[in-house]
Amino acid sequence: MGLYQNQDMEDHDRVDLVLPPKQQNLISSVVRAAKNPVNLVLISGRPVEITFAKYDQHTGSILWAGYLGEAGCLALAGIIFGDHNPGGRLPVTWYPQSCILLIITYYKLNSVTRESICFAF
Repeated sequence: MGLYQNQDMEDHDRVDLVLPPKQQNLISSVVRAAKNPVNLVLISGRPVEITFAKYDQHTGSILWAGYLGEAGCLALAGIIFGDHNPGGRLPVTWYPQSCILLIITYYKLNSVTRESICFAF
């Protein structure tokens, strides 16, 4: 799952972090229909809001893959089938949709209370 190409490109800001509704519905339907926990693989160039899947007891794991290169599918298969254990470090901050987002050029953080930011800097 991931973002559509027209949502995840340079020089394009999104107003929210939510997955497209059709993808959310597909994920929820697959998770409900599956007999075993489902591994959710996200392929996108930026974070997406996936709280709905994170707290679903039938979601076995969530793996963010970024955009895969030439050997990306083999690497992904190795992780899913347990041949490799990813380090769990993300190159971006992953925050929930409910988080207050600051404009990237806003440098006056002293005027924002620590409680209003989801993750402290």
